[in-house]
Amino acid sequence: MPKDKVPFYNSIDMGIFLYFLELALLHNHIPFQRILCQEEDEAELIPVAIYNLEGRANMFIQEKECGNKIEGIKYRERIGAYALILDSDNKIALVKRDNNYFLPGGGVEKDETYEECLKRECSEEIGYNLEIGEYIGKLINYTKAVKRDEYLKLVGHFYIGKLLDMNNLKIEEDHELIWVAIKEAAEKMQEEFHAHAIREYIRQL
Repeated sequence: MPKDKVPFYNSIDMGIFLYFLELALLHNHIPFQRILCQEEDEAELIPVAIYNLEGRANMFIQEKECGNKIEGIKYRERIGAYALILDSDNKIALVKRDNNYFLPGGGVEKDETYEECLKRECSEEIGYNLEIGEYIGKLINYTKAVKRDEYLKLVGHFYIGKLLDMNNLKIEEDHELIWVAIKEAAEKMQEEFHAHAIREYIRQL
């Protein structure tokens, strides 16, 4: 094929970029499939995009520190897992507690995986079984505990999720499941890293 038929950045640079993107997806256990095309008179299949198994481009949130980190304050690190769950009306599932709003999820307990934590938290908070989809990234949030005089460094791992059937495992009666239009949800969030995850989801739709 003539060298001027495909620009250098399309054939070489894009191939290199997608190669490293695939490595990142594999490292984070994100399912994907390669979309290939074949130019006329060209034997090589050229990767042009990577999509998840639902057919849309994989979402990825770049790691970022959120909240207001105060110098001189000692923060206790708390690792958690959270889900972005949308329904067919493009509303997102939120947990309401004491007029504060959060994404479903919470802190990882001893020996739990992030996925096990997320399923347990959804059962305890809202009484639903959860199907966990793709892992979309990690965010850090500096905050003060709502009910305790304690400063926390929240390390959140975020997933796409889907609610399945209800179960009888709800134990946190002060937690309420509500559905909010996704474009209105970020402004309601108690924690900045939850708001940032929602904004990134909207940006990458």
